[in-house]
Amino acid sequence: MRNGIPRHVLAALAAVSLVTACATPSPAPTTSSPAARAPRATTEPAPSPPATPVSPEGCGHERGATTARARTGAYYFDGWSGPLTSTLFQGLVGGPYRSREPLYGWQDDDPGTLETQLAWAHCAALDFFVFDWYHDPGRQGQSYALLNTALHLYQRSKDHHGVGFALMFVDNGPRWQVSPRDWSAIVAHWVEAYFKRPDYVRVDGKPLLVILDAQWMLRTFGGPAGVNAALAQLQALARAHGLPGVYVIAGALISPTYSHVKRLFLQGVHYDALTAYDYMYVYRQRPTAPSGPQPYADLVGTAESVWRVVAGHSPVPYVPAVSTGFDARPWGERVDGHTVWFRRSPVDVAGMANDALTWLDTHPRLQAGRPGRPLLFVTAWNELGEGDYIVPTRGDGFGYVDALAGVLAPGHGGTP
Repeated sequence: MRNGIPRHVLAALAAVSLVTACATPSPAPTTSSPAARAPRATTEPAPSPPATPVSPEGCGHERGATTARARTGAYYFDGWSGPLTSTLFQGLVGGPYRSREPLYGWQDDDPGTLETQLAWAHCAALDFFVFDWYHDPGRQGQSYALLNTALHLYQRSKDHHGVGFALMFVDNGPRWQVSPRDWSAIVAHWVEAYFKRPDYVRVDGKPLLVILDAQWMLRTFGGPAGVNAALAQLQALARAHGLPGVYVIAGALISPTYSHVKRLFLQGVHYDALTAYDYMYVYRQRPTAPSGPQPYADLVGTAESVWRVVAGHSPVPYVPAVSTGFDARPWGERVDGHTVWFRRSPVDVAGMANDALTWLDTHPRLQAGRPGRPLLFVTAWNELGEGDYIVPTRGDGFGYVDALAGVLAPGHGGTP
C-alpha cells in the first residue's frame, strides 16, 4: 500500500492509461541533425498527474513480423524493488527529479506493476526486455540484495503481452566481477532457470545472452584462452540440455581506431555478435571534456561514428543501441569530473531509432538475427537514476512509448 491506496489499485490506474496513450498519434521520425532536435529546458518539469487511466489490452497497434522493422529489446534495470530509502532511490524520491516516477509508482516489486510495464512495452512495439542480471547481488549490501526481483516477477506473471525476455550478464567493475570458480554454477542456473523457457528470446534457434563488457571477461578469465574455455563450457551445457547452443553478444568499446576490438578478435576471442550498452564511454573520449547540458544530437553523432567504424571493420554482426539519453545528476555521477547531461525529447529518441534502423537496412551483412528483422536494442527502459528511460512517467507521460512505436512499427499507432 502506498499513501493509503492499495498497490493493486495503483497498478490498475496506471495500466488504464494505456488505451488513451497508445491512441496518441506518434510524431514523425526525424534525422539526427542538430537543427532537427529542439533543445529542452535544463530543469525537469514538476510531476504532473498520470494520464487518463486505461486497460493494458487496449494498445493502439498490433504488430507482427511483417510490420515491425526490427526485433527490438529494451534493457531493464532490475533495481527498483527495494525500500525507497535504499541507495538506488537516492536523489529521485521527493526531490527535483521526482517527475521521473513511473506511472505505476517508484517500486516494481509486485507482479501487477511488472505486467503493466509489459503491456506498455508492447505499445512501444518492443519485442522483449533484456533484464540486467547480477550474480549474488546480496554480497554488495542490503541496497542491492533485491536486484533480479523484476526478472523473477516476470517468470511469475500470467500475461506477458507478447513481450519475451533475455538476460544481460552484468560483469563490469570490481563490484560485479565474478570469480571463475563460480562460472559453472552461473551457467547452470542460466540454462536451467531461463534458457529453456518458451518465452526466452532465441536467435537462430539459440537462447540469447548479452555480456555487458567483453574486456572484463578477459580480466575475469585471465585472457582469451580463459574466455574461450568459459564460453565453450556454456555452449556444451546448453547442448547437454537439448539446446542448439547459445547466441552470445558481447558489449565492446569501439573507438574510432577500432584497435581495442581488433585486439579482441586477433587474440582469438569470438562472439556471435557485438553491441554497446551505450555510447557514453566513447563520448567521454572527446578532446575537450564537456560540462553541463549538451545537445542530444552530440550523443547521436557519437553513436553514428561508432557505427561507421563497425561497418568498415567488424567481422561479426553488430546490434546498435538506441541511447535514450544520459542524465545521472540524481545519483551524482560525473563524467571525467564534470556534470554532464543531454537534453532530449521523444522526437529525438524516435529520430535516433530511425537512424539505427536505416543503418541496419544499409548494412545487411552486419544484421544479427533473421534477415529483414534484425536485432535492435534500446538503452534503456527504466534507467531512472542515469536518465536513460522510456517507461511512462509523471513528467513525460507516454510520449516516448508513442514516439518509439511510430518508428518501430510504422502505420500501426493509434486505436483501430
